[in-house]
Amino acid sequence: MECHLSIASPSLYLDFSWEVVTDLHGSGHFPICIQSYTTAPPVTNGTWKLSKADWTTFSSKASSDLVQNYSNDLEDPIEHFTDILTNIANSTIPKSKLRSKKRDPVWLNDECMNSICSRRKATRKVKTCPTSAMSCCWLQTTRG
Repeated sequence: MECHLSIASPSLYLDFSWEVVTDLHGSGHFPICIQSYTTAPPVTNGTWKLSKADWTTFSSKASSDLVQNYSNDLEDPIEHFTDILTNIANSTIPKSKLRSKKRDPVWLNDECMNSICSRRKATRKVKTCPTSAMSCCWLQTTRG
């Protein structure tokens, strides 16, 4: 067996569990399972709807606000610039709705999806043309 490493920051030690999975899943390597103790779903911030933006207002606000709020004694001028520009964009460019991303289960791979599609297709065929030949086909498809 080869040696494999997982590298992480010590500050993450209490946030995750780490273990070697004994099932090789057909591979020559023992899989490593890293799990988070927190279960917060990932959230998207929405995307800008650039085609619906009010570019005239955006341009005029950018021209006035960026000049007005500029100072030479800023600690982080880039962060300040970014904050002003983001605020202008938030007021003039609509965003899509916020949605949490639903993740597919780990076991739902391409092979599984193809099997589900084949089973659904066979079920539709049996419902539209319920013959004994179709029923046999359906049974073979559903039994894998």
